[in-house]
Amino acid sequence: MGAELDLDATQIGNLAEDINNAISGVVNVDQILADTAEDLSTAMDLRARAQTVRDDAQAQLDGAEEVTKALSDAEESQDAADLAVTNTRTDIDTARKDLAQVISGKYSKNN
Repeated sequence: MGAELDLDATQIGNLAEDINNAISGVVNVDQILADTAEDLSTAMDLRARAQTVRDDAQAQLDGAEEVTKALSDAEESQDAADLAVTNTRTDIDTARKDLAQVISGKYSKNN
């Protein structure tokens, strides 16, 4: 735990005596343990359930983060595809214009 006490020998002795007095004043320790055993069991069950819920929540969060990443990647891919389509249309338009110039140049030379 890393706790430190700055006590001299007398203070430590007094503290030990206080602890012993507190412990000796507790009667029916076995009965107290028996009476609280069910509460301890309930607390341990609740703790285990809480840990399971925490783990499930973390798994859900991890899944959501993966979906978010996949959607982001898909958006980037869609943007790249849109740009490629735009560039292709521009190239096709340019090619049509060039072809039209070539064709009109041939007809004017042949006629």
